[in-house]
Amino acid sequence: MAAALADADCPLFVISTVRADFLDRFESDLPRLNALRRSPGRSWPLSQLDEAGLREVIEGPARLADIDVSEVKELMVAQACDEPGALPLVENALDWLWDKCEKDPRGGKVRLSGQLFSTQGGLAGILSQNADDLLKSLGKAREQALKLLFPLVKIDAEGRRHARRHIPLAEAVEIAGGGARGRDLVNRLAGQRGASGDAKGHGPLRLITVTEEPVAGNTAQDKARWVNLIHEMLIHSKNTSAEGKPQPYWPTLWQYIEQNKAQAARREHLELLARQWKERKGLARLFGLAGWWDLVSFRGLAARGSLERSYLRWSMGWMSAITLGIVLLIGIVDESAWWAQQNGLPPGYTFIKPLWMLGYVHEPRMVEIPHGSFTMGCVAGRDDVDGRCPGDEIPSRPVTISQSFTMGKYEVTFLEYDSYVWHKKQGKANMEYPKDESWGRFNRPVINVSWQDAKAYAQWLGEETGRTCRLPSEAEWEYAARGGTEKKYGVPAPDGSDAIEGKGLANCRDCGSAWDGEKTAPAGSFPANRFGLHDLSGNVWEWVEDTYQKYPGVPTGAEVLASEESRFTRVLRGGSWFFNPVIARAAARYYYNPVNGYSYIGFRVLCSSSIE
Repeated sequence: MAAALADADCPLFVISTVRADFLDRFESDLPRLNALRRSPGRSWPLSQLDEAGLREVIEGPARLADIDVSEVKELMVAQACDEPGALPLVENALDWLWDKCEKDPRGGKVRLSGQLFSTQGGLAGILSQNADDLLKSLGKAREQALKLLFPLVKIDAEGRRHARRHIPLAEAVEIAGGGARGRDLVNRLAGQRGASGDAKGHGPLRLITVTEEPVAGNTAQDKARWVNLIHEMLIHSKNTSAEGKPQPYWPTLWQYIEQNKAQAARREHLELLARQWKERKGLARLFGLAGWWDLVSFRGLAARGSLERSYLRWSMGWMSAITLGIVLLIGIVDESAWWAQQNGLPPGYTFIKPLWMLGYVHEPRMVEIPHGSFTMGCVAGRDDVDGRCPGDEIPSRPVTISQSFTMGKYEVTFLEYDSYVWHKKQGKANMEYPKDESWGRFNRPVINVSWQDAKAYAQWLGEETGRTCRLPSEAEWEYAARGGTEKKYGVPAPDGSDAIEGKGLANCRDCGSAWDGEKTAPAGSFPANRFGLHDLSGNVWEWVEDTYQKYPGVPTGAEVLASEESRFTRVLRGGSWFFNPVIARAAARYYYNPVNGYSYIGFRVLCSSSIE
């Protein structure tokens, strides 16, 4: 036929009627004819039957067969009118009534019984009985058929009046088992005869219809195939019994619905979530995805290729990523807790080490110190002790800081120094975390570090920040400690006096703080000087660059810094928690061997400076 139609000299025209739900078989089984149908051929979709058309469908064949349908005609029209599956619904009832009526052996006119039609429950009642027979004939596929019919119902939570809902044909095939198996079950429920050509003894029975509907937003020619229940009475109840229980037209499907109500609610919830997810754009799609609990409850509710399946696939991927992240985080935290315990560090470091693993460095907070001049050393009336100046603090002399520089707002803390040790150990450096004497770490000034340790830290910090960092010289340290004032201590008393003893302005023996003579205080526990620097008086001695020597007019700049490799003792400034207030003066000096560290010695860093 295809060859004849393709022959321009052959005067052949073909008019064929094909039921809408069988068009897919036309396309798959007759590809050459289908190609012609889509090119030179034309389609004429027939409109739905109206009441007059439905009467003619019932009466016309009956007249030809000499069958009286007067008792059932109007009953059928009333029940089937406006139904998309009206024709097969009526066909099924007529076939059943014909099979049940008494035939006149003499060949007289046959009358289809209206009483039998009504007693049986009308179109839906007859369909219900035949439907049970059809399900029974399906054997093991019976449950799969009910599983397919179930999503075609919009469940009324109160169980009073369910409604029909359609689903895409492709989804119906997947629910029915997928592939050839699923398509065969859909075809059987749609009334198609079996592969052998018979109807399995059930005539024209159909429980579902397959219709074509325009795709929203597309051209009129673009249509999608949908599956729907053939009649809403299949899921309705006639009335209620004396006990208030419903009396459904088709008890089999009704009972299945009742047993699976919870699943229907989950399905509707899934559909809502999937639609909301589809409407989101970009990263917003990650919000509103299903969690593990929902994924379990939604299991088996989404057909392959559906929007719901895509939503669940995204949810599964996102939750897997989150779970993997949590597992990795727990593993990192567990390993970090073990690491902290092995290194004698507090439990809080369990949550700090992961930051270091990501490359984070705890850097000291720096303060900009302006350039300027001051008189270094002991000046009578300003720095003297009981009317005299200690010998290693004289002679005083003018010093000019020609350029501004930055200096640590606080003494370097344990957290900052431990960050340095951890990063160096990753490079296989043979280092240990300094002991904290059980006073605490985090924001307390690091102690038990030598001058050499402090120098190495400053160099490393400069490499990390891209700046030139080192320990301050004596002159820079004292300039910063005085804060542009002519006072004895780095933190002048609020009343303007030169005394800090007993006033709680610093941590030193008899300074009046909670830590006096016992241990270090957390960084920033006391007021800052006018440059915004804390703890330049007391708390811990601070290493500086210089070699210790007296003041016979020695240089205070580059020449001193050039001698940093000297094995002589190195200078400490600022006093500590262990010493009295006299040692906490801005001019006071002390010294220790550069290879030793103690519980009252720490340091702070300086970045960039120039001295004249």
